[in-house]
Amino acid sequence: TITPAAVTVTITGNTKTDTYDETEKTVTGYTFEKTNDLYRDADFGLKDGAKAEAKGTNAGTYQMGLTEDSFENKNANFKVTFEVTDGWLKIDKNEAAVTVTITGNTKNDTYDETEKTVTGYTTAVEGAKDSEVNVELKDGAKAEAKGTDAKTYQMGLTEDSFTVTSNNYENINVVVVDGSLTITPAAVTVTITGNTKTD
Repeated sequence: TITPAAVTVTITGNTKTDTYDETEKTVTGYTFEKTNDLYRDADFGLKDGAKAEAKGTNAGTYQMGLTEDSFENKNANFKVTFEVTDGWLKIDKNEAAVTVTITGNTKNDTYDETEKTVTGYTTAVEGAKDSEVNVELKDGAKAEAKGTDAKTYQMGLTEDSFTVTSNNYENINVVVVDGSLTITPAAVTVTITGNTKTD
């Protein structure tokens, strides 16, 4: 009776660290060590459907998903124990400077005894795509100006009014231009006729 020889295969998935630049990054493969030199490299491998690969575009960490169950023994003369450390790809945020300009909307109207309102804002991003930056008003902040009498009403927007974040960029500069509502006096013509008397 010849029993299978015991062998331990220690497998370590490859790792890679890169920086976000809008392109997809990839790391593949693994390294291994065997406790029995009779066990050849071709005697084991990944099962069908399993991959030693991690890929991604956005900043973050992507795992290969390798486990002991990802591998199979192909030689019945060995009793194999797989010890697996998963591989990963880490994409760091880009440290290039990005400027986000937030401009409150403006509106000019004419006095007519009714309340006027302007709301909202626009954003412009320099150094990255607009979709790379998320701009939100903080709780309690409003991008709104309203009034009735003829004068200028400011929204009161400041940098502290907004939460500006990006998943892929580290250094974000925020510039805020306040919005306003201007109500101009209504034009009116008053015709005054002095009284006359004949006596």
